[in-house]
Parts: sequence; C-alpha cells; structure tokens
Amino acid sequence: MILLFLSSFPRISGDINGVPYNVFNVLRTLPFFFIGVVFGMQYRSFKVPEYLRKHGFILALLLIPLMYPEFTPVSTGDKSRMWLSYEVLLVMSTVFFCVVFLVPDNNIFLANKFADFIGKISYSLYLLHMPIIAQVNLLELSNGMKLLLSFTLSVLVAYLSYRYFERPFARLIRSIGRNKSSHSLGG
Repeated sequence: MILLFLSSFPRISGDINGVPYNVFNVLRTLPFFFIGVVFGMQYRSFKVPEYLRKHGFILALLLIPLMYPEFTPVSTGDKSRMWLSYEVLLVMSTVFFCVVFLVPDNNIFLANKFADFIGKISYSLYLLHMPIIAQVNLLELSNGMKLLLSFTLSVLVAYLSYRYFERPFARLIRSIGRNKSSHSLGG
C-alpha cells in the first residue's frame, strides 16, 4: 500500500487484442479493499463491549452520500479522483467499522432479507457496478433516472453473476478442496 501511494497509484492501461484494460481502476480501490481485509481478519476476535453496541451507529451510513462529489463539503480541485482522497478512505472506513462492529446483529435495517440478498451479491455488485454506471451515464436521462437505472441494473447483473458464475465456481472450488483433503487423509 505504501509503495502504491509513493508511486502515486500508477495508471497501467492498454489493450489485449482490442479489449481495453485499466489496472488503475483496481489499484485505486486497493486501500478500501485492504481496510476490509483487516476488519475481516479482526471480526471474530475483536470483541466490542456490549455497552458500545448501539443501533444508533447505523446512522453512520448517512455519511456515504456526503462522499459523492456533488454533495461533499470537501472542496478539492480534482473531484474525479475522489477514491484517492484520504477523507473518503477515513469516512468509508469509519462507516464500515460502525456497521460491522458497533451496530448490533439484530438491527432491523441490516438483519432482513433485502440486506441479506445485497450481502450475498455484494462482491459481484462491487466488481460490476462501475461499467454499468458508465454505460447508463451515456443515456440522455435525468440524474435521478440514471441513479435508479444504474442501481436496478447493477443489482440485476450482480445477481445473475452471483447465481450463474460466482456460486457455481465456489461450489467447484469447495468440491476440489474436499476431494484433495479426502485423498490426503486416505493416502
């Protein structure tokens, strides 16, 4: 992470047989992924005292829209690089920490079928939402309609990806792992 920062998050892009790629889009989100990994590693062992676990911490989610360039009070010359902003990293890390560690598990906003569904498709949603938003932004629609269409299509495509790609591959990998472990135990 330090090397990426010191190299100013290099922009690695090009094309392979006419298919463009842009590694920078992945590199610029690595700090957010890294924070998620660190929190994930601490999830089972880090014990928050019960008196700190409050449903009110769900209000931290209200900070997310403030990071959108049109709404943010943070004034920088380069709004298009918001995901390289330390303010955004700090706010998103704080929101993630509050939701994961401080909000009780039985919170009505998080413990429901819709939230469980979004949680299941979240990896596919994370990977696929930006290309969908880019395509929707090409349409001549109001910003509200673009937001609604982007959200709807992102959830739909993420579900299809989860159902027909992510889940079957996860099963395949688990079965390969079981087969290898049964061979090593028996042989």
